Amino acid sequence: MSNSRQPTRALLYFHQRDRTSTVVTGLVNGTPYYFVVSALNHSGESANSSQASVTPTAFVTGLTATAVNSQVQLHWNAHAG
Repeated sequence: MSNSRQPTRALLYFHQRDRTSTVVTGLVNGTPYYFVVSALNHSGESANSSQASVTPTAFVTGLTATAVNSQVQLHWNAHAG
């Protein structure tokens, strides 16, 4: 995982033979990240997969709360996508 095109390796180790996904937390919205995956077993490490990139965005933006007569009104911007 990297937030620049310069390679930075973050090792995520899973001791599961059939694992095909994971969740990466702690990313910064609006920052592009690039990922590659490889497998490791008793024969060694595989070649890297092709690169995937993503730029996380906040799902809800512009959230405001307004108190109105013993209630709270919440308003937010629609998520594009």
